[in-house]
Amino acid sequence: MKPSEHRVVLAGNGGWENRGCEAIEVSVRSIIDAVVGPVFFTIIPFGEGDREITDDASERLAPLDWRVPPLSAERIVRSMNARGLIPSHRHWAFRRPFARLDGLFSLETPLVQIGGDNFTVDYGNPDRFFALNDYALRRGSPVVLWGASIGPFSSDRSYEQYAAMQLRRVSLILARESMTVEYLASIGVTSNVRTAMDPAFTLEEVEPREGVRSLVDGSPVGLNVSPLFGRYTGEPADALSDEVKRLAESIVTHTRRPVLFLPHVMTPGQDDHEWHSAQAEELLARLPSDTVRITPRDLSAQELKWCASRCSVVIGSRTHLTIASISSAVPTISLGYSAKARGINYEVFGHERYVVPAKEFSAESVAEILKDVLEHEADIRHTLQSRQETLRSSATLAGREFAGCVGWDMPAVEARPKS
Repeated sequence: MKPSEHRVVLAGNGGWENRGCEAIEVSVRSIIDAVVGPVFFTIIPFGEGDREITDDASERLAPLDWRVPPLSAERIVRSMNARGLIPSHRHWAFRRPFARLDGLFSLETPLVQIGGDNFTVDYGNPDRFFALNDYALRRGSPVVLWGASIGPFSSDRSYEQYAAMQLRRVSLILARESMTVEYLASIGVTSNVRTAMDPAFTLEEVEPREGVRSLVDGSPVGLNVSPLFGRYTGEPADALSDEVKRLAESIVTHTRRPVLFLPHVMTPGQDDHEWHSAQAEELLARLPSDTVRITPRDLSAQELKWCASRCSVVIGSRTHLTIASISSAVPTISLGYSAKARGINYEVFGHERYVVPAKEFSAESVAEILKDVLEHEADIRHTLQSRQETLRSSATLAGREFAGCVGWDMPAVEARPKS
């Protein structure tokens, strides 16, 4: 097969209103193109309106319709699943949307699932993602989980056994942290597992328009505490918002640096920009002008990375915002609501001292860590700078693992991924 004839199906990712999803897709495509040459991508976004059609001749969209008829077997099974009346792992109940994909898959068309935490329980059991794997495997396609955090499913022994069986069927799992590798080994999934850092560690920054560039004057402290994070703190939204404002005010008062809010997800119902804009407005009513700033909602993932890279420190709950700052050698405090924050920090630093678990979040707890980070800012930057090549190489190596898995020829040395 000539390189120009390569086909890949990318699935499981959300829309680009979530800049983390954008960062994943842009990075994976760049890595694959760099390793094997030009590739034609079919994008299967999960969710309505998740991904807009572009003029890019190297891609096409195949959106799925998840609606089911009211009296169908699928509807009944899903309803019983939701009520806990039957085990949730009935992936045939999620197959109907895949009928429109007939013809996309063959022995030569790999399916790459790129949603980083789809195979966890952060958003419920991953039945529809296992269903898509099953659909592709039954058609003889290789299936690759790329940049994945997986599990743990240990709270439901039956589901864990089912998940282990399904994961052993997958052609290749590119796990983004050792915690995932260790968990997979504990459930007997080892032979198809490789470690590779999240693909977004290779994302290139892009300088934004002139009016945006001034937002980073004075080396601000970047801040993102998403509405999603509130689900895991156990605090009502109003209480969490008040805590965010207290934290921002503390930063301005004690560090003498501006705060730059960095919204990273603009999805309806989980809109960081709407959330942080309201907080910024209230703060500016009592703080000096220009001490509280917010990036525009239309910045791309690459432009937001540029902004994060100019901050003195970034405090973030959105995983791919923290990856943007860490991969720019910016000291970063991760507000963690799942194992992925802990796992990524452990891979980068070898410890979790810069992680604040959701249940321990408060203005005081973050301010205490921020004080320590600022005191050791130069040392932390040096550590991160020394790790950049290793982190990037690990993320890029995934492309060669992928190409080898699906049997594609590779040049002797791949080009640097372009973004």
